[in-house]
Amino acid sequence: MIFLDNASSTKPNDEILGNFVEYQKYYFNPSSGYNVSVNETNLINSSRSEILGCLNARGNFVFTSSSSEANNIIISSLASNNKNAEYIFSESEHPSVYNLGLKLKNEGKIVHFVGLNPNGTINTNELFSLVNQNTRFVSIIHVCNETGAINNINEIAEKIKKINPNTFFHSDGVQAFGKIEVNLSGSVDAYTISSHKIHGLKGVAGFYINKLSALKTFVFGGGQEFNIRSGTTNAPLILAFKDAVLHASKNVKTNLNYVLNLREKLFENLKDAKDVVFNTEFSVSSPYIVSFSVLGLNAETIMNALSEKEIYVGLGSACSTKKAGNRVLEAMNKTKSEVLGNLRVSFSELNTIGEIDEFSTNLKEIILNLKEKLR
Repeated sequence: MIFLDNASSTKPNDEILGNFVEYQKYYFNPSSGYNVSVNETNLINSSRSEILGCLNARGNFVFTSSSSEANNIIISSLASNNKNAEYIFSESEHPSVYNLGLKLKNEGKIVHFVGLNPNGTINTNELFSLVNQNTRFVSIIHVCNETGAINNINEIAEKIKKINPNTFFHSDGVQAFGKIEVNLSGSVDAYTISSHKIHGLKGVAGFYINKLSALKTFVFGGGQEFNIRSGTTNAPLILAFKDAVLHASKNVKTNLNYVLNLREKLFENLKDAKDVVFNTEFSVSSPYIVSFSVLGLNAETIMNALSEKEIYVGLGSACSTKKAGNRVLEAMNKTKSEVLGNLRVSFSELNTIGEIDEFSTNLKEIILNLKEKLR
């Protein structure tokens, strides 16, 4: 099997899985008052601090069940009853951010969606022109989950704060953290990360926030997670998440260089392939994600043919592939043929050069066979 859809999820690290089994000894309810529960609480709080250290952030870290939940908590908390308040999102946001922006707009709030440059980065000139004294909230994705395009969130946040210091700036960092350098020592107010994108387990994620007072209660109950999302705290899952964060942070540079070689190999193999065009501009993108299109063919047909050979790639965001079209590529002014034929390959350090060669050979063979059938 060749798995090249790591932007959707990653294989759990064996050591992290082993640690998770070991952490089952922490089965007590951390909210209880006896000493073993207090010890659990201390381990959980220590994990918060260690994760914040990996983000180079000062503030708080809130654990959630998923990054989608984290984004929902942040955005819902910042939604205001002030009819003059304005909100800004980009066209490249993950559905858990973008669809909340649409919800706010449908509720009658003033919402702006910033367009994209042809290379997939956001149009910063348009963004800064929209920021004013009424701008309450801005969310700009760090690394686009569709194309890998990187937005300079620190620089963007700083410029926004110069226009309006009271604007809250959030970034979805799910495809960035553990893959490229992340430093939240500047003007970013909140930042979302996820365990299963960095070879951790599913069911746990979280977000950095500089001021807890900005948040509202999302789940009512016993007051866990700073009274933001109540519910019995899952100590083993949180501790395993912390391990995944530490492991990913420690190996960012090594893995980045390795994956750069994988991406270069993919490009070399496909650059001369007929009707294959790359949507990802490498100079401004994370090497972990490559979007390309096969003109004249349906990407889903290609994906299914690859699946029969136990080679797995994506069509784009795993959270939105059931919807027709591709919002991000359309915002980049890609043609209908490019959108229809779009495939996403996403790497991890577990992939090999040999796998890239095998994938490329099979892909070109499938394209040739499908084109023959259309003649």
